[in-house]
Amino acid sequence: MKLGLIKRVSKEDLAAKGELPGWIDTFLDVLNDFIEKVTKALNGNLNFADNFLCKEHVQDFASGTAYTINPSIDGRNKLRVYGVLPLDCNGAELDKHKWEKLADGNVSVTLTFTAAATKKCTVLLLLR
Repeated sequence: MKLGLIKRVSKEDLAAKGELPGWIDTFLDVLNDFIEKVTKALNGNLNFADNFLCKEHVQDFASGTAYTINPSIDGRNKLRVYGVLPLDCNGAELDKHKWEKLADGNVSVTLTFTAAATKKCTVLLLLR
């Protein structure tokens, strides 16, 4: 569903109805901010970071080699990984991927390409 132009509610629009309370400016700021964000979201401008606690990690992966990745972000060390998604491997065809939680809170990620190679890849760690 695509929405049209973002319609902002202004104080002038409401003033025709009579005298306005003193808190109306603060309320309209919050309301208009909400309307703008919802309109953008419904127009397809959302990404994983807007909806999920996640970390995007980019590095060179050699095919079939396990790499340890620290899932902490913003100093939050207690985050746990519940999924790892390979997003982009710069044109390399991905044969399989696997990951496992390590005892120290990190994760081990292995990407295997159909042709042995080393590629810069982006993986998304889904966190909680």
